[in-house]
Amino acid sequence: MSVFSRIREWFRGEVPPESGVDLTTTPTATQATQLKSSQLREFVYLDEVSLRSLLSSIEGGITEGTSITSSDGVTAGLSGAISANIPVAAKAEVASHFQTKNDNSIETARKATVQSWFSDFHSYSELRVVDTGAKVKIAKDLSELPKPKYRKLRFGSDQLQRGGLVEFRVQLATDPVYHMSALVTEFSGMLEDYPELFGEVAGFGEAEQINKILERLLAGLVPIKAVAVDHSVIQVGDEKFVVHNELIRDLEIETEPLCIVGVTEQAAYWKDLRRVLFSGVEFTLLGRIGRSGIQESWSPVKAAELFESVAPGIVQKINAAGRIPFGASDGTDLPSKADQDLSRALSVYAEAVLQEIGFDLATQDVSQLELEILRVSDRSESVSRQRSAFACVRETIEKLSNERVPDEIDLALREKARSLSGLSYFPALDAKVHSANTAGSGSDPTEPENLLDLEVIAIYW
Repeated sequence: MSVFSRIREWFRGEVPPESGVDLTTTPTATQATQLKSSQLREFVYLDEVSLRSLLSSIEGGITEGTSITSSDGVTAGLSGAISANIPVAAKAEVASHFQTKNDNSIETARKATVQSWFSDFHSYSELRVVDTGAKVKIAKDLSELPKPKYRKLRFGSDQLQRGGLVEFRVQLATDPVYHMSALVTEFSGMLEDYPELFGEVAGFGEAEQINKILERLLAGLVPIKAVAVDHSVIQVGDEKFVVHNELIRDLEIETEPLCIVGVTEQAAYWKDLRRVLFSGVEFTLLGRIGRSGIQESWSPVKAAELFESVAPGIVQKINAAGRIPFGASDGTDLPSKADQDLSRALSVYAEAVLQEIGFDLATQDVSQLELEILRVSDRSESVSRQRSAFACVRETIEKLSNERVPDEIDLALREKARSLSGLSYFPALDAKVHSANTAGSGSDPTEPENLLDLEVIAIYW
């Protein structure tokens, strides 16, 4: 058979049996059928900076990938050249070009390189303290747990040290603080677009104010709080242990859930956050322990700790914000208590300002100042309204005394008055927390939990 006949039959799908060519099975397809689903790995989050640093510390250097970027564009041009032989003749030459080039801004090569880095790093299984691939064994008695053969299935504080590399299967979710922030952001947009559909929502105004603070403090960070699927926490004596669920399957011992917490970067997610963070799907999470041992609490908004000295309790208030629905009842007595706190704070503040400028008010002026404090003492519901109340009292004093207090001194006097009177920055939120706990509609945000604080490197499945 001629070469041309064979080629024609290939195109027609009529290859003779004796040719030995099977076009239905290619090497790629054959290899794919041999792959197991457990060998597939798809990333939803990967911290490339951490990965590169860790791999470099092991191998001393890594191969740099090439980033492929291009841009969609159209280039059009006109070029011309004129030559003349004067005076005999004139000759003109004109050339034009119209070009297109494609560029989809795809960094396929970079992502492929990063995944190869992860594959190399993940192959050092001996580095992982907790490994999802550890061989599962079942203990027959609680006294067997300290045995060396169970070391990869139970972990005490001596193993869960800062910097340790751990890998868990988790049910992925965000911390309630971020969940609340995302909910308020989305709901706020819908209220603006369809106000007649939703109407008034109880407590939404306070939630929006808190959310503005959260968005500024989070600044592109996503705190996650995932529940471990294969591991739980047990108490033996005074110490808590993280154990594999299969290890204690036949033991009668009380277990508590283990939560994996950490702060991730929004830009490092390879998938839409809504697809992976709010669906309760299981993933594998790899990270390094940020704080040794099992923690009872953590702060999902790290930047809030910077303001603890000027706004005491702000971390606890923000942590509580995500656990109380913004439609919850405020209670009836608590707002009036906040007004009383503001009234006391304004009185303390006024007295401190008068002492600072060394001025004594006449009797009628004292009455005028008291009336002003009474008029603005109902502005306790938000920080901005509280600030306006302090400003009104300050303005009244300055008019009566013809003296002005420097701004930096005024700020210090206000903060001192807040502290002495117990005036909260978030009275509406305090009311919700108290109301929810009193009614039993929610758990106490300060209740101890079993948390393992990680620096997240990768989330995949």
